Amino acid sequence: MKYLSLAPLTICSLFLVTACGGGGGSDSSPMAFSLNAEADTVDENKTFVVEYEFDQLVDANITVTADKGTVDTVNKQVSWSAYEVDNNTLETITVTASNGIDSYSQTIHLSVIDTDYVFYFTDPDVRNQDFWDDRNYAAPRVNSAYIDGLIAEDTPINIAMSEIGYIPHPDMPELAGTFPDKNTKHHHGTLVGSLMVALQNNDQGIAGIVSNAELYRITYTTLGWAQYLIDNEALVLNISYGGMECNRSDRIGLQDEIDTYINAGGIIIISAGNDAYTTEQDCDNVIVVASVDIDGSPSRFSSFGGRVDISAFGGDQLLADENESYKYVHGTSYSSPSVASAVALGKQKYPQLNYEIALLALTQTAKPVLNTSNIKGYGAGILDAYAFLEWLDLYYGND
Repeated sequence: MKYLSLAPLTICSLFLVTACGGGGGSDSSPMAFSLNAEADTVDENKTFVVEYEFDQLVDANITVTADKGTVDTVNKQVSWSAYEVDNNTLETITVTASNGIDSYSQTIHLSVIDTDYVFYFTDPDVRNQDFWDDRNYAAPRVNSAYIDGLIAEDTPINIAMSEIGYIPHPDMPELAGTFPDKNTKHHHGTLVGSLMVALQNNDQGIAGIVSNAELYRITYTTLGWAQYLIDNEALVLNISYGGMECNRSDRIGLQDEIDTYINAGGIIIISAGNDAYTTEQDCDNVIVVASVDIDGSPSRFSSFGGRVDISAFGGDQLLADENESYKYVHGTSYSSPSVASAVALGKQKYPQLNYEIALLALTQTAKPVLNTSNIKGYGAGILDAYAFLEWLDLYYGND
């Protein structure tokens, strides 16, 4: 059980629960009261409880109302059940006290997942991203990792993606660099990049998984990208391209580029592809990612096979798109940057993290893939970013 006390007249903030004071009140009849938010488990549902008390006012003639739930004036609490909550909505309840002349209201933003509160961002549509929603089996528990302080939020990190292009978006950082120099405008890079590094707490759109990140764009078919990224200390690279084959005749030198990057401490994460067949990925020293649905079942579109190392949720996610808009997309193009983001969180905290340790940590902490007889085709299981970061803390002696 979580229990948080919310002081009266609290300013809206970026914590797990926010309370915002509002309404009138005169010096002769102050209408100040405080709210305490509590959540408890009732069978498979949750019961939300808001307890109220008056600070400066005799409560005999006070009427308390709430915009939802049941008001219990005897025990001074308001309660409502989780089945009333839309899973894609950050729950809000407003409690108002009135003496017939003056009134005072407080609003609580609250959502409970298991016994944890959702990490609350000011970005209005972040609630549509399953990455902040630990209720779902295949979600990697990123919000709990933020809540429990497993993420080094204030540490800068450089992340790279191999995309044919990128379109600037007001909810995204500017590209820190691109290789080769010319950046073709293409929305795929914006979609992929936004899952990783969309700006957090900027009061618009969505939030990416990784905070305080610089984003670089490269084209992996142009040799020289490895040294470019090494020089810029961008040592986590996502490649959302399902047909990356090192043994093709037009890919001479690609494996050497990969090895150069890996030997310098780089980590490469690649999508398995969306052909619903054995993946064509054949490069060494990369982490290949298949896709699962939110319930942990293999995604019908996902490629699979012995080259896959791990899976991650690649179902519908709201991401930044062209024309300063957003849209829902799915594919291994989005399960791959999920893993890359988890690795970047690890690299933020432990810059010495390399390919071998990252792969070991990811596979050791993965959750089982469900509802398939082809378990080996989806790697070690499903990404669990929380467990991944816990594993690294133990490995590096920071427990």
